[in-house]
Amino acid sequence: MTDQNVKTYMLTGADGKSCQSPTKVTLGGHRKDKIYGTLDCAGAVRWIACGHNVWQRDFFANEATAIAAGFRPCFGCLREKYKGIAGK
Repeated sequence: MTDQNVKTYMLTGADGKSCQSPTKVTLGGHRKDKIYGTLDCAGAVRWIACGHNVWQRDFFANEATAIAAGFRPCFGCLREKYKGIAGK
């Protein structure tokens, strides 16, 4: 018997393809720029509030998946992680 009340989320997987998942979204990304950040990132929130780039959003369950999909950390909300990859 399956539970039809299980909530699913549309996430981007490590292969860059969208999939339904019961795992809750923790990070959002911009598909064109290949940047990921927190869901409350001030820069992303400003753009979304204006209606810009909403169709280019990707969502991830965790950082490992975002990185595997080719995304890099946001300078604004994940500055320390951004500096970590920028120094490589």
